[in-house]
Amino acid sequence: MKQTPKYNDAVSPVVGVMLMLVVTIILAAVVSGFAGGVFSSVETPTQATFSVTPVIDTITDTDQTNAVPDSPSKANNGIQFRHTGGDTIFLEDITIQLKSDDKQMNFNLATKPNTSSIVTAPVVKTGGENTYFSMGGTEYTELNAGDAFTLLADSCYDSTKATDSAIVKGRFLIWSPASSSGTFTAQTGKDLTYSIIETASGTTIQRGVIKI
Repeated sequence: MKQTPKYNDAVSPVVGVMLMLVVTIILAAVVSGFAGGVFSSVETPTQATFSVTPVIDTITDTDQTNAVPDSPSKANNGIQFRHTGGDTIFLEDITIQLKSDDKQMNFNLATKPNTSSIVTAPVVKTGGENTYFSMGGTEYTELNAGDAFTLLADSCYDSTKATDSAIVKGRFLIWSPASSSGTFTAQTGKDLTYSIIETASGTTIQRGVIKI
């Protein structure tokens, strides 16, 4: 008797291959979706660039033999930070850190100037109180390319004629926050390290060195 030809011998392998392809596509879709979800949840660090320059209105001192500033000093001295490109920055989201030798001090919108500080430049206010930040008379705290703010100093002094060996001769800017018992001084002609820090994350947006 003749045997009937079997035409379905190849069906099983074809079905198996198709099933493998379907499983592979499903796995690829799941992995892709998971990866997309993971990476989309990671916040991109703030990226912006600033040009940083000292702003010296005047450094006056009636007695240049000591390290005591005139009271009050109304000079608008400080450090200007100009946004030159990158992400939009808001003053309330950043901290400015100044370092000189072994001294360091941080400033943000919660840092209030000393009550004896009487600068003539208009400053940004929070809760009706003065801050160290000046944006030329506006309360607008958004910084885009071209915008600038100045971290104003409380005071200044000139000790270039000091005869006491314990007094460092030079011209200085002074920051003495009301909430701090410390004082930060920056000497003209000497390196000063600054950092612009994203307050919430602690990420440094920019760090550099300037001379006052």
